[in-house]
Amino acid sequence: MDNEKFSIPNLVELTNTIVEFITYINEPDMINLHDSDFKAFESHLENNFEKFSLDYLSIFKMLIKKDGREDNIMKLFNIISTLKDVKSGAKDHETEFEKFKEQQAQEYIYSKYQGGKEEFEKKLIKKAKKQNKKKVI
Repeated sequence: MDNEKFSIPNLVELTNTIVEFITYINEPDMINLHDSDFKAFESHLENNFEKFSLDYLSIFKMLIKKDGREDNIMKLFNIISTLKDVKSGAKDHETEFEKFKEQQAQEYIYSKYQGGKEEFEKKLIKKAKKQNKKKVI
């Protein structure tokens, strides 16, 4: 568990960088650049937030897009909060990772099936049985 704690980045520094980044991209000039020339907007941010854009590329990409930004910010801060608890030992890494995976599956996979997880699992079993029949023949 101790090694896992050390693989978690400095969360205060990361949170401060995210807040600074969000503040910057919401300035009127940056909003105008986003709307008029997204590639220039992205390039400008890569230059001004080079370390952030390189070290946390997925977060960077998630935040530069306006679509869903507010939801993504909330998810991001929830993840950071959970990581803080894991790093301090208040929560278990494995348990929290399993919760996270289940939440992601619920949002991005099960929600596509009417009936949620149960319907997804039924269709998966049905597909597996169908493929097994093909192998037998």
